[in-house]
Amino acid sequence: MSKDDPEFQAVPVSDLSGLKERLTDAAEVGLSLESGDISLLLNILASYYHLQQKIQEQGSSITKLRKMCGFEPKTERSKSKGKGCTTTDNNDQPDSDDQGNTADVSDVKTDDIDQTETPAETSAANDTDSDTRQDNGNGASNTPPISETYKQPYGSNVPWVPSTDIIHQLNFNSGDPCPLCPLGRLYPYKDPFIFIRILANKAATVEKHILDRWRCNGCLEIFYAPWPEQYRQDGEIDQMYSYSMQAKLISEKFFSGTPYNHLSVKYALQGLSIPTSSAYEQVRQASVKLEPLEVTIRRLAAQTRLVAYDDTRHRIIDLEPELRDARNGKGKRLRKAVYCSCLIGHDPGREYVVLDIGLDHVGELADDILRMRDPNLPTVKTMYDALSANKPTVGLTIESLCNVHGRRGLWEAKTNFPEQANQVLDWYNKIWVNDGVTKKKKMTDDERCEYHFRHSLPIMQKIFSWCIRYQNSEDYEQYSQLGKAAAYFLRHYLGLSLFCFVPGIPLDNNRTEETLRCPIRGRNQYHFFKTVEGARVASIHLTILMTAIRAGINHLDYLEAALRHHEEVAADPEAWLPWNYKDALKRVEQPDDSTPYTVNPLAKSKLVA
Repeated sequence: MSKDDPEFQAVPVSDLSGLKERLTDAAEVGLSLESGDISLLLNILASYYHLQQKIQEQGSSITKLRKMCGFEPKTERSKSKGKGCTTTDNNDQPDSDDQGNTADVSDVKTDDIDQTETPAETSAANDTDSDTRQDNGNGASNTPPISETYKQPYGSNVPWVPSTDIIHQLNFNSGDPCPLCPLGRLYPYKDPFIFIRILANKAATVEKHILDRWRCNGCLEIFYAPWPEQYRQDGEIDQMYSYSMQAKLISEKFFSGTPYNHLSVKYALQGLSIPTSSAYEQVRQASVKLEPLEVTIRRLAAQTRLVAYDDTRHRIIDLEPELRDARNGKGKRLRKAVYCSCLIGHDPGREYVVLDIGLDHVGELADDILRMRDPNLPTVKTMYDALSANKPTVGLTIESLCNVHGRRGLWEAKTNFPEQANQVLDWYNKIWVNDGVTKKKKMTDDERCEYHFRHSLPIMQKIFSWCIRYQNSEDYEQYSQLGKAAAYFLRHYLGLSLFCFVPGIPLDNNRTEETLRCPIRGRNQYHFFKTVEGARVASIHLTILMTAIRAGINHLDYLEAALRHHEEVAADPEAWLPWNYKDALKRVEQPDDSTPYTVNPLAKSKLVA
């Protein structure tokens, strides 16, 4: 079997029964199979081979295999209202209805939490316009809270506007006679007619510039014809690949995840030869110019109120394993796994995204970032999963945990424990419903925390009490999926429920996992990095690219501006961050007042000694 063979394909039982009969008949009389049966048989063999490979992989479980075979949904989102909701009512169920829903655990009863006011009732009773909220005197209500900007998909706040306004005018003057009737006069209509046209341009174009030259026979000076300002800003005269082309290569490689060889083939089909080595060299040169921005983003991420992080696996071919000291100080460990770590520093209205690819897992990246934190700032809040390797070891932190990970074990237990798991998932779902109410009403961090304390904390306590009762029941199985999920929730209850007590703590870490989709998309397409240098180049560009996207700006325009003014970026990188680079552009871009000729255009070029 080759790597191009199809993966698992579900075959109906009726087709299998018919194929078995035809195979038996063919074997008895010595006949050959039809082409359709041969194709079906090959699909079955390919599916069996793929299933065998997955079983041999480390970390495979029955649940994962069932998802791969199509027996289980691959997403944790159910078809009913809200995330994970299996009932049709978003309000809390009466305590009398909660009893008896866990049929397999007869002695496990829910606690009698008196939730006197449901989220839906509160939303209806207190449905006031958040835009009319008065300022509290310190300007806090004028800035969006962390919870409001935490889960916006990237690109959702980029305004869709035409890049160019093209005005077509008639050659008429006010009062001119009408060309169709002899009586009327023409006057400007109050509103012009507007239509939008979306054009498709080539990915790249090649231009050959020919500069006229004149020479003085007295002083022997050579005069060159000037070239337009846009070309001068897009690169030096000896620079074949413009800054706009470099920005496009960065976006296609690291955001779209297109391999260099695919880029080379795509441009070749358009009549442009860009070897893979040339494409990488252009991206590498751009990373040198943009590295001050990446360093600044790392430093500013350490100064934020909330630091959320997660990681995923990656691969670097030439990276050799290293013997490193263990983080707990107990001996040394051979480190050979490669991680793509994502850390996001959250401040109201800003997200500083740091992506790093290498041997360091995200816990070590968090330590490196927090070492740069100003000691005079308040205690930083952190958000991560409960993996012990991700626990920060630098400074004092307020550590919160992702509730999606607390919920995931219950979701996976639905197959073998449907009634118990669904009941707890219904309770858990109401917490996300509550969080949606806080976002809809645009609550501040303090108001959101108070709301969750009143409405979500009783639900967390209900789940906590259920887990304790389940562990004390006769039907408790310690190593079952439900038993592990209950033990996980009890063990990490404080971190999971911290959003009810500390303002600014999010409910989950989905924002970070959404950001990781970008490098995961690349990993699925170009699979690996050849060298450590290539991984470092990717880390620089991914950090700047995702920070710009999270800022809601056009990342291509931003990359072009930063590359065009890389000298100014190196001098003051903080002024060229995505939120304020347009102000920096206004300061440095002056009107063109050049002379009608140029003397020695290669004066600033490396071609002149």
